[in-house]
Amino acid sequence: ASYVAELSEDYILLAIDSTNHSGGGSWGFTAERVEWIRQQAEKAQKDGKKVIAMFHHNLLSHLVLIELVSSGGVVGNAFGLRDIFAQYGVKYIFTGHTHEHDIATYTAPDGQVIYDAVTGSLSSYPCPYRQVTFGDEVKFETKYVDKIDTSLVKGTISDEAYELMKALREEFETE
Repeated sequence: ASYVAELSEDYILLAIDSTNHSGGGSWGFTAERVEWIRQQAEKAQKDGKKVIAMFHHNLLSHLVLIELVSSGGVVGNAFGLRDIFAQYGVKYIFTGHTHEHDIATYTAPDGQVIYDAVTGSLSSYPCPYRQVTFGDEVKFETKYVDKIDTSLVKGTISDEAYELMKALREEFETE
C-alpha cells in the first residue's frame, strides 16, 4: 500500500503504509519497508527532488508520556527511520493516528531537522486542518471548519442522521 507520487518538478510524495501486516501488532515498519523508503529517498535525492512523506502512525511523540497513555501510536526510530529521513533530506512528514494538532521536531546528529506534523480531526470542534505551501520557504497555516451547511448533505445520509445533524446545528447557532 506504499507508493510514490510526483507532486511537481521539485517534489515527490512518499506515501508509506505504517501498518504491520505480519501479525506482530497494528503498527510498525519491517526492515524491507524501511529499505524501500531508503531506496525511494535516495532516488529522489539523485533526481534532485525533495521528498514529503506521509503515513498514519506518528514518527515522533507529540505529547509528554504518550507511550505510557496510548501504545502503538508512535513508530519512533524503527530500523533507523528518522536517521534515514535526515540522511536523504526528508524534512516534512505528515502523520495522523493520535490527532493532536501539533508539529514535533527531531534533530539528527548531523543537525538536520525533521518535522512530524499531525493534524486534528473531525472529532474536535472547531475541526482543524492545515494548509501547507511548499516553495522557497515552507509555510504552515492552521484553518478551521467551524460551520457545516447541512443542507448540502440531504439525500446523502439517512433522514434520521440528517434531522439529528440539523438539530445540533440549530442548537449551536442559538448558543
